[in-house]
Amino acid sequence: MRVQGPRESVYALNTGLWDSSFSDVYCMAQVREAARDEWEMKAFCTVGRSRYGRLLSTVDEAALPSRASYAQRGAALVASLDAPIELDVPAIQNGLSLDGKNTVAEAGLRARDELSEPIEDAVRRALETAIRRARRLPLSVPPAWGPVVGMQGIVFCLPLWLFEQESADAITVLEPTSANGTDSYRIRTLISKEDALLAMRIIRPVDGGLAWIAGLNDGLDPRGQNGSTAQKGSTAQKGNQGDSESSASARSLARARLTCADSHVAPFIIRSGNTVGMARRKKGEQPDICLPSRQGFEAVSQIQGRFLAKGPSWEFVHEGSNWTLVVHGDHREVVLRERGSREKLSYGDKIVFSGSPPFAFGR
Repeated sequence: MRVQGPRESVYALNTGLWDSSFSDVYCMAQVREAARDEWEMKAFCTVGRSRYGRLLSTVDEAALPSRASYAQRGAALVASLDAPIELDVPAIQNGLSLDGKNTVAEAGLRARDELSEPIEDAVRRALETAIRRARRLPLSVPPAWGPVVGMQGIVFCLPLWLFEQESADAITVLEPTSANGTDSYRIRTLISKEDALLAMRIIRPVDGGLAWIAGLNDGLDPRGQNGSTAQKGSTAQKGNQGDSESSASARSLARARLTCADSHVAPFIIRSGNTVGMARRKKGEQPDICLPSRQGFEAVSQIQGRFLAKGPSWEFVHEGSNWTLVVHGDHREVVLRERGSREKLSYGDKIVFSGSPPFAFGR
């Protein structure tokens, strides 16, 4: 859709993606003046955030572009696993050795030659086990968008444990072959984990909305007692940092992300109370967020600073020997030099730790 601003006109496309708060992500683009058949992407944003996001906020919410729909009804996103399933074992077996595109671990392929049973029997046994597992745990077979993997419509990703018992080492596909209103499926294809992830993400969040259950499980003692008391005790013993019980609680809830401009540095998840720095020596407090030892990070102290969340607000407390630069969204720059000096942070602010590459503070 076209969005007219006070100084420019821009077009908005709903990408079908979400941010961490499940707000729609829009692609904002303009037609190039020099070539009317070419488009120039200006930004990716959510409503109300950043320059183009604020422009979107002037549009009636009901008029905003909606994401593409890949299913007409919710039932289409759940496989009918009691239905007949046809197994094409030879096709699956052939898929184990696609040239340069092996869908199982290299170690697993080597182990194939050491199996005491024929590979065809091993594949059939793995498929039958995976189907029995899926029928007991139907949500473990997520829907995916078939065209990504060369199929039509909605398909379902079925994990296989061909060689490893610890984790799935191959992904196969349940293809609906319904006829005359009767559900049935066919299994004849192996796909890579990367293709499976992409095809699943188009339909819905990959965790199926159930990650919160895993979080609950992490907080329970295996003997059936809630482990929160023990966790509070360990937090209180961490190092006499002045954290109160309330800040320890905030640490478990408040979360942000620190993303480096250098794409070789993986993003860091920040919790309230986390310190950031470089591990220069074994003695003394070690940083919770340990920056890599590489060119550009030489001046970062072992404890450069600390992130604190107070309700919805964040601040950075400088604790390093050298400076920390904070660049706010309005381009206002603040240099922290004295230990204990603080600066409030907003999502989108940039942080430079004593000459390190810029980091973006965000959700």
